[in-house]
Amino acid sequence: MSQKLKTWILIVLASIAAALLFRGSALDSERAVQIILGEAANQSFVGKIAVGEVIRNRGSFEGFSSTLKDLDAFYKEQPPKARRDAKRAWFLSCFTDFTHSADHFDNVKAFGVPEWAASMRKTVKIDDMQYYRSRG
Repeated sequence: MSQKLKTWILIVLASIAAALLFRGSALDSERAVQIILGEAANQSFVGKIAVGEVIRNRGSFEGFSSTLKDLDAFYKEQPPKARRDAKRAWFLSCFTDFTHSADHFDNVKAFGVPEWAASMRKTVKIDDMQYYRSRG
């Protein structure tokens, strides 16, 4: 393989890695971590990553029920391990797709199936959460 081709391949791979690393980077990481903890404190680590994926897929913090809470106070009340897990989940959600591109979820175990879900496609259930993707 020529040096020119090797260089071109390296540039392409570096570009792909950078795109994956900065997916959703316009979002405030600290707020995302707080929302992950607020929405999925009692879920598995994969469940926390899945919530991070939904945040990234939406591209905003709008519509999360945890935003109605005082997230900063809630976050500070959580054990250090829970805070570390939420931070790791946010980072890893950049590289995963456990939710199959879902942009919504709800804890169907606690609250049942929400009315808004009728217009969405189910993607996967992780722990107590059912994940959905907007049609279109």
